[in-house]
Amino acid sequence: MIDDDGLAPHPKKPVPLDLMGIEELEARIEMLREEIAACEAQITAKRAQRNAADAFFTAPRAS
Repeated sequence: MIDDDGLAPHPKKPVPLDLMGIEELEARIEMLREEIAACEAQITAKRAQRNAADAFFTAPRAS
Protein backbone atom coordinates (compact mmCIF):
# COMPACT_ATOMS: atom_id res chain seq x y z
CA MET A 1 0.00 0.00 0.00
CA ILE A 2 1.31 3.45 -0.90
CA ASP A 3 0.77 6.18 1.66
CA ASP A 4 0.51 9.31 -0.49
CA ASP A 5 -1.53 12.01 1.16
CA GLY A 6 -0.55 14.65 -1.36
CA LEU A 7 1.05 16.81 1.32
CA ALA A 8 4.53 15.33 1.25
CA PRO A 9 6.93 17.26 -0.96
CA HIS A 10 7.89 15.50 -4.14
CA PRO A 11 11.61 14.97 -4.59
CA LYS A 12 13.18 17.49 -6.91
CA LYS A 13 15.54 16.55 -9.67
CA PRO A 14 19.14 17.37 -8.79
CA VAL A 15 20.32 20.62 -10.28
CA PRO A 16 23.44 20.18 -12.43
CA LEU A 17 25.66 22.65 -10.58
CA ASP A 18 28.50 22.27 -13.06
CA LEU A 19 26.30 23.86 -15.74
CA MET A 20 25.56 26.96 -13.66
CA GLY A 21 27.54 30.17 -13.76
CA ILE A 22 29.03 31.91 -10.74
CA GLU A 23 26.17 34.41 -10.46
CA GLU A 24 23.59 31.61 -10.70
CA LEU A 25 25.39 29.63 -8.01
CA GLU A 26 25.58 32.68 -5.73
CA ALA A 27 21.87 33.36 -6.25
CA ARG A 28 21.07 29.73 -5.51
CA ILE A 29 23.11 29.86 -2.29
CA GLU A 30 21.24 32.99 -1.18
CA MET A 31 17.87 31.36 -1.96
CA LEU A 32 18.85 28.26 0.03
CA ARG A 33 20.01 30.40 2.98
CA GLU A 34 16.65 32.17 3.01
CA GLU A 35 14.83 28.84 2.88
CA ILE A 36 16.96 27.50 5.75
CA ALA A 37 16.22 30.63 7.80
CA ALA A 38 12.48 30.18 7.18
CA CYS A 39 12.71 26.54 8.28
CA GLU A 40 14.62 27.49 11.42
CA ALA A 41 11.99 30.13 12.25
CA GLN A 42 9.23 27.53 11.90
CA ILE A 43 11.13 25.10 14.13
CA THR A 44 11.50 27.81 16.79
CA ALA A 45 7.80 28.67 16.60
CA LYS A 46 6.75 25.01 16.78
CA ARG A 47 9.03 24.35 19.75
CA ALA A 48 7.59 27.35 21.58
CA GLN A 49 4.07 26.13 20.86
CA ARG A 50 4.93 22.61 22.08
CA ASN A 51 6.60 23.99 25.22
CA ALA A 52 3.52 26.09 25.98
CA ALA A 53 1.25 23.07 25.55
CA ASP A 54 3.55 20.90 27.69
CA ALA A 55 3.58 23.54 30.41
CA PHE A 56 -0.21 23.81 30.35
CA PHE A 57 -0.87 20.09 30.49
CA THR A 58 1.86 19.24 33.02
CA ALA A 59 1.25 22.11 35.44
CA PRO A 60 0.11 20.94 38.87
CA ARG A 61 -3.50 21.74 39.59
CA ALA A 62 -4.31 23.98 42.55
CA SER A 63 -6.28 22.23 45.30
